[in-house]
Amino acid sequence: MRRFLSSLILIFLATVAAAAQSVQPFSPTATPVTLAVTASSARVALPSTSPTALIVNTGSNAAYIVLGNSSVVATTSNLLLNPGCPFAHNSSGQTYLAAITATSTTTLSISTGSGLPTLPNSGCVISGVISGTVTANQGTAGANAWPVKIDQTTPGTTNGVVVNSGTVSVGGEFQQSATLTVAASSHAANQCLGPTQSFTVTTLANGGVILDNVSLRWQTGLTSPVAFYIFNAQPTACDDGATFALSAADDDKRPPGGYFVITPSTMQGVTQTSGVYNNMAMHMKADAAGKIWIQAVTTATVSPGSVGDPHVSINGMWDNTAGL
Repeated sequence: MRRFLSSLILIFLATVAAAAQSVQPFSPTATPVTLAVTASSARVALPSTSPTALIVNTGSNAAYIVLGNSSVVATTSNLLLNPGCPFAHNSSGQTYLAAITATSTTTLSISTGSGLPTLPNSGCVISGVISGTVTANQGTAGANAWPVKIDQTTPGTTNGVVVNSGTVSVGGEFQQSATLTVAASSHAANQCLGPTQSFTVTTLANGGVILDNVSLRWQTGLTSPVAFYIFNAQPTACDDGATFALSAADDDKRPPGGYFVITPSTMQGVTQTSGVYNNMAMHMKADAAGKIWIQAVTTATVSPGSVGDPHVSINGMWDNTAGL
């Protein structure tokens, strides 16, 4: 066992040593060049096409730097390199360095080579973007930020991060309520209790929705069961007091579990009655306007006491997908 453990230790140490040897110190492959930097953008060709560029700010003022081709132009939105500080970057595919100062002047020394340069652990603050195109305005003040996506048009290549204008919506909780517009008169069984009611539950067209709870409250204390049909698109219109009929086309708009019955019960100390159908976790998607639709249907004869007698509330969650 000791011999086995000793072999494992030797293998581990050999692996660590090999990894350490694979990281080579920086070795220049061409004579360094210098760049005099002012408040106007200037550029200089890199000394060679070696993969590592080492840029050192040898002056007394900060510079903004960017790598690119022979037409690259630096702005004060590029990477900030403070005076006395070095910066190393992969220069593969880049042939020029451009630089600019906010005010005054400074000087840069640029070397190219291979390996990893030794850089200071502190005292040098590097910030910004060293290469690529940056959109100056990534959103509108007071509005939602633009969504960010990875654009890999050609498999096996990296095309960078693209910022597109648009709206970022990540989801949240909704809670909506409505008073059903019903006639203060007798409604027979299987009649629509108010017209089909819509609820806006998401900001996204066809956004994913999880409906958790639906509650019913009667101001006049009715206790007859009421059936509820849930739709993810507007169904055939059913006026208050009309006989309810579920067509095949409307049935296709119901999510799984999109039918249930609520039986109200008396609330302590008040004349109102209330009932709830909860913990449904009904997965569905909203329509193109971010709405879901609910139709209440009588199961027995009821006589609402006023036009605003029945009150319906719903709550649940929505997310930023087109369906769950």
